Amino acid sequence: MFEYLLEQRWAVAAILSDRTVTKLADAQMLELTDENWQTLESMMPVQASLKRAATVVGGERGLGGHQDDRGVSRWAGRPANELM
Repeated sequence: MFEYLLEQRWAVAAILSDRTVTKLADAQMLELTDENWQTLESMMPVQASLKRAATVVGGERGLGGHQDDRGVSRWAGRPANELM
């Protein structure tokens, strides 16, 4: 998740700075500082390790999720939205 946010950093900044899209009060609340962005970058290895661990544990239990050929997320062979 951090990876995608980091990839879109400049798009996020552009939207938050565009007053025709985002109110100043909302932008101030949602804006991330350079320190926040650096923290996200430093958390990438931790997130990758957790993702691998979750995949391994899920696979061992037969709970591994994947997307089918239509892009539908599936868990244990059932569409993810049916599990809720």
